[in-house]
Amino acid sequence: MKYLEIAKEALTERYVLGVRGLRSDESYEIGDSLRESYEWDLEEDCSTFHTTGETAGGVCCISVNMDADTPEELASNIEAAVKQASAYGDSGCAIVIVAGRSINTDYQMDDGEIRIRGAWVEAIV
Repeated sequence: MKYLEIAKEALTERYVLGVRGLRSDESYEIGDSLRESYEWDLEEDCSTFHTTGETAGGVCCISVNMDADTPEELASNIEAAVKQASAYGDSGCAIVIVAGRSINTDYQMDDGEIRIRGAWVEAIV
């Protein structure tokens, strides 16, 4: 995967990046908008997809550390987030690099989570 090209574009365009393992009912092409993620129902211990349908106010992803001075450093950060995200999503589903211009900082529950508003698929890993 050519993370350096993604890093250069993200730095130039001031994108926020995340990495997401897709669910079996998700299928996207590069440039497609992603649906909002669902919240976690703490009482039922499951996704609100199965209970209230409440969404998370963005697409939940593993955050890419954007605090990088060079495209090469950001490319390394992207690679690290891809490795971390490989444990999420449904078996056999794609991992995508997600981009956006703003984040939702309310209710982030998981370590390293970022919620990107108006997110699109920047790359398919």
